[in-house]
Amino acid sequence: MSGIPTWTCCGRTYAVKQPTCKTCGAPRVVAAAAVSAPTPSSGTPRASPVAKRARRGPTATEEAFRREYLLNQRDVYYEGVRFVLPGLDRHVYTPDWVVPCWDASRGGLTWGEHLVVFEVKPAPGKGGFRHPSYNRAQVAFDAARAAYPAVVFVWAERQADGTWKVR
Repeated sequence: MSGIPTWTCCGRTYAVKQPTCKTCGAPRVVAAAAVSAPTPSSGTPRASPVAKRARRGPTATEEAFRREYLLNQRDVYYEGVRFVLPGLDRHVYTPDWVVPCWDASRGGLTWGEHLVVFEVKPAPGKGGFRHPSYNRAQVAFDAARAAYPAVVFVWAERQADGTWKVR
């Protein structure tokens, strides 16, 4: 039974899924040293100690903002950059959209001007409900804006009537 977690009773070895000893009927007792840890090669997935978020695409609100405001931009990157926030241990801020070299006065993209990042938030739900991460995103946004003055930070919030409040 190599690679399979086991336990022993009455001189016999059983798979962990066997609940009792077949000889004496004693319930399964598994000592920590007696169990061989399953490996990913044996087909049993192992949980990592830190869960990593799966790469995903933009939400419907983020995609709507891109279509309405960033459609003419040649280079638009979803979650394309991470800002390390100073003073906060290992905290990072990842804006929704990143547009290199944005210059609205010249009709959009011009090279060598600015890096502009956009944080997009949906309209509040019924009763003014906002997702719990809303305030955390505001704090991280403000901290990143203060730490990186050469970058232009834009907060875009969809209103209940479908318009955008951009600041």
